[in-house]
Amino acid sequence: MVDGTNGREMTYGELTGRAFRLAQALVQDGFHRGEVAAICLPNGPQFPVCFLGITTAGGAATTMNPNFTEAEMAKQLADSGTVIAFTSDELKPKIASAGGARLRKIWTIEELDALPLGGAFASPAIDPDDVAALPYSSGTTGAPKGVMLTHRNLVAMQMQMEPVEATGPDDVVLAVLPFFHIYGLSVILLLALYRGARLVILPRFEMETFLGAIERYHVTRLPLVPPLILRLANEPRLDDFDLTSVRTIISGAAPL
Repeated sequence: MVDGTNGREMTYGELTGRAFRLAQALVQDGFHRGEVAAICLPNGPQFPVCFLGITTAGGAATTMNPNFTEAEMAKQLADSGTVIAFTSDELKPKIASAGGARLRKIWTIEELDALPLGGAFASPAIDPDDVAALPYSSGTTGAPKGVMLTHRNLVAMQMQMEPVEATGPDDVVLAVLPFFHIYGLSVILLLALYRGARLVILPRFEMETFLGAIERYHVTRLPLVPPLILRLANEPRLDDFDLTSVRTIISGAAPL
C-alpha cells in the first residue's frame, strides 16, 4: 500500500505483522470473540491494519464515517454495541463523548504506529459464520441499519467477483472511495489485498491530487462512482497529466 498524500509505503509483510500485533494486543486487553470495535478513520494504510486486527482477534468491525456529527456517531456506537474504537487524535474527544461509558478503550492511529511488528500469534477460534464486518446502510429508506457480514460473506464476495473482475498482482488500484462504505471496503480494499495488487490510498477526492497520483504511481484501475466519473468527463486539466497507464474504470453504487 502507498499513502498517496506522502508516499509512505507498507508492504504485505508489514501489514500482516501489524494486524497480528494489534490482534494480540486486543486479546491481551480483554477483547473477546464476538465483540464489536469501531473504525472511524479516513482512508489510509492504518485502516486495513485496524480491520484485519479486529477480525483476526475474533471481533466484528463497524465502520463509521469520520464526518458524522457526534449524535450520528453516538447512535451507531450504541446500536452496534461497540466496546472499543479506533480513530485519530483529532477525532478522539468526539468519539469519547459519543461513546460514553460503554467504550472501554479508544485507540488512535498514532498509538498503532508505536506497536512493534507482531511475531507468532494464535488467533482465537473463528467460525466462518461469525460476524466480521458491521457497516451501516445509507439510510435512504429510513434510519441507517447495521448490516451483519460474516467472514463467509466477505470471502464469497471476493470469489463471486472472480469471473467478472480481473484485478491482479500487476495492477495498481487507486483507492479514493471511503473504506467505511462497503464498496470501498470489499470491492476496493479487500479485493486488491486478496489479489495481491498495489493500493494507492487517498483520504479524499481532490482533482489535482487524484490525477497526480495516477501519473506518479502508474495507476491501472480506477474504481469510481458516477459523480466522480462525470467530473472527470468535464475536467479541462486531464491533458495536463499522463493517464495512459489506466486500463479499467469501474462504475458502481449508482446508475451511470
